[in-house]
Amino acid sequence: MRTRLLLVGIAGAWLLAGDRWEPAITADSLPLALVGAREPTICLMPDRNEYDQTRGGGAGHDIGGERRMTGEWAPAGVHGGDVMPARTVFDPYPTFDGVAVDPAIGRTFFTDSSLSSVLSYETTAGSSSRDITEHETRVMGPDTGIGFVAGMDVDPERKEVYAINNDGGGIVVFGYDQNGPVRPVRQLETPHQSWDVSVSALRNEVAVSVQQLSGIVIYRRGASDMQPPLRSIRGYATGLADPHGLDFDDSRNELVVANHGNWDRAAALQSVRSAVAEASVVPARPLRATVDQGLRGLGGRRRQGGAQYRRPSHWFELADGPRGRRRAR
Repeated sequence: MRTRLLLVGIAGAWLLAGDRWEPAITADSLPLALVGAREPTICLMPDRNEYDQTRGGGAGHDIGGERRMTGEWAPAGVHGGDVMPARTVFDPYPTFDGVAVDPAIGRTFFTDSSLSSVLSYETTAGSSSRDITEHETRVMGPDTGIGFVAGMDVDPERKEVYAINNDGGGIVVFGYDQNGPVRPVRQLETPHQSWDVSVSALRNEVAVSVQQLSGIVIYRRGASDMQPPLRSIRGYATGLADPHGLDFDDSRNELVVANHGNWDRAAALQSVRSAVAEASVVPARPLRATVDQGLRGLGGRRRQGGAQYRRPSHWFELADGPRGRRRAR
C-alpha cells in the first residue's frame, strides 16, 4: 500500500513539474498525429469547403481554387474535364441511386435508398439554386414494398415504373402517377441481391442483374408474385462478375451489362434452386453479351434429343429457340 501511494505521489509531482501541458488532440489532427505526415495512401476527409458545389446543391457554383485533376484518367487526347452541370436536382434527404427517363412525356424517375422511396421530376426540373427541387410524385411508406432499393427502369408503353430491392423484396411496380404511401401495382420475387432491372417492350421481357449469383435472370414482362424466369445467363464463359447496371438495346437485340468486378468461385459453382434454364453463354464481345445467345446456348442435361431441367411438381416453358419451343421440368 505504501509503495502504491509513493508511486502516485511521484507521478503527480512529475506532472506538475512538467514544462507545459500538451494541447488536446482534435479529430482533425488525430490522423496526422498518428502517421506524422500526410501520406498519399491515407484517406483523409478534405476541406469541407471543397464540397460546396455538391453539398450546397448549387450547380454552376464555382468554389474557386485550382481545378481538380483526374490523375491518369482520362487518357491524353480525351476531351472533357472538371465542368459544372447545366443544372442540379437537389434534395439533401434522399440518396439517389437508380435513374430512368421517359423523354416522351418529360419525366425523370429516381430510386432513393436512404428513405426507401421512388421520386419523379420533370425533365426540365433543377437549377443552379441551393433550394430543394420540388418533386412531382414520391412513393414512400410501409405499404409500398420498397426496402433497400437499387436500380430501376420505366415502361413507357404501359406507363409503369420498375424498382428493384437489393436485400429482398424483389421488384415493385408502380404507375407513373401513383403518389404517397400506396401499394404497388404488382410485385415479383427475384433472387437475393438483385441490383438492376431493364424492360424491353420489343421482346416483352424484363432482365434483372444478380450480384450474388454473378448472373442475369430474365422474366416475362408483366410477371408477378412467384412466377419463374424464362431463362438465366450465368457461368464461367459469360464473363459476368458481380453484375450491377444493365440495359436492353432493342435496336441491336442485345443486353448490355456492367460488371462491378467481384467474383467468387464458390458462388459461381453454387447450384441455383429455381425453375431456370441455366446458360453458360460466351459474350458476343467483351462490351456486350447478346440476348439471343441466351436462347441458343442453353446448357444442361440432354435426354431424348431435347434439353430437360428437373424441378419437382410442375412444368414451365422456355422461350422459343432455333429448334422451336422447349419444355422443361
